[in-house]
Amino acid sequence: EEMIFTPLGMTHTTFASSLAMTYPLAMGHNADGKISRPMEDGGLFTSANDMARFLTVFLNDGKVGDILDQRQLIPATTIAALSSDSGYGLDADASRGVRLIRQTSTAPGFATAILMAPEFHTGVVVLANRDGASAITIAQKLLERSLPVRFPQSLAVVH
Repeated sequence: EEMIFTPLGMTHTTFASSLAMTYPLAMGHNADGKISRPMEDGGLFTSANDMARFLTVFLNDGKVGDILDQRQLIPATTIAALSSDSGYGLDADASRGVRLIRQTSTAPGFATAILMAPEFHTGVVVLANRDGASAITIAQKLLERSLPVRFPQSLAVVH
């Protein structure tokens, strides 16, 4: 929170489910369309706007602002740690000829995917609130439209 959420103004991002419940939030749904209510601590609760702020700063080497006034909001060492296979939840992969950084997760009623190509300053975040939604497949298809990278269907695996 101190190193990333607060400096980036990610005001609707937390690991505490009790705090997340005070935010406007989407309810998860099961595959039949019924509301799934379990909200457990440990996962990241966030909004599309907050994730967009994170990606914008992350893909610009931790900086935000115009060309004349670039403030370093995330330290370079934090960006480097998040960009490697260091166990911080993001995976690095260059097997498609483009270096990709990704994170996928699921919880009852939810699926998320973050897929970034730092050398192209391009990234995609998909937040889905339904069981069975393949957020990573959607993210891959969106990235394929922007970059010279293709994903075989079998690689759309959620961790």
